[in-house]
Amino acid sequence: MRENTDLVTRLAGTTSFEESVREIDRYLDGFTDVVAAELMRPILVGVAAAVWSRRSTAARPRGSVVQFRRR
Repeated sequence: MRENTDLVTRLAGTTSFEESVREIDRYLDGFTDVVAAELMRPILVGVAAAVWSRRSTAARPRGSVVQFRRR
């Protein structure tokens, strides 16, 4: 369980999606079970993408959403 906490802490300190993916790769490099690491990577990258998508949406000021007019 400690390894998971370490990964979460490392990902929380990242400043971009790309940096998050690099941290995930560093984390998975420590795995001795290569198959498990290969299976976990797309899941972890997907979670990071969802988090970064959420962060970028949350960071946008409320009135900055583009409004489309109806014709």
